[in-house]
Amino acid sequence: MKKLVFIIAVMFVQFSFGQQLYDYYNGYLKGFQKGCGCSNKPPNANKLYYHGGTQTDGYNDGYTDGRIFLNQNSQNQQEDNLYTPDFNLIQKALEQKQNLLDQRRAELDTRMLDVCSVVKSLTLKRALTQTEQKYLEDFVALYVKYKYYDLTYTTTYNQILTWLADQKSYFLTWK
Repeated sequence: MKKLVFIIAVMFVQFSFGQQLYDYYNGYLKGFQKGCGCSNKPPNANKLYYHGGTQTDGYNDGYTDGRIFLNQNSQNQQEDNLYTPDFNLIQKALEQKQNLLDQRRAELDTRMLDVCSVVKSLTLKRALTQTEQKYLEDFVALYVKYKYYDLTYTTTYNQILTWLADQKSYFLTWK
């Protein structure tokens, strides 16, 4: 009879302790999921069976660990999602743009020299009037301004070329 009471007492203690571990584990799972705002199983879930405590203790511990898990994962995600530009591609594009700009500025200088030769030949034949001199000064000031526009835009470049051709034609009418 004593053995039977002893066996029943041992079984009761084991059941109580097992129930306590089960309560702690369930509390921990619920707290972890609430803390991290996810439905993940905690990474240390297998070790929880060996921990004792009430369901409330488990919930509180799980919630704290869930918050820590959330913060660690969000930091790792932010580091993984950072944009890293392809600097070689950017450098290549900028070099192409600079080459085009240099080429177009050289073309403008060549056309400007052509216009200047027309004006020079005109000034060798006769003196310029005050109005013509003022027009010529304004023309040179505009040319200097236009030369530093972004000439990589084809529309802008073509408009300046057209303007230079029109100015050359206009200067030819001064003869």
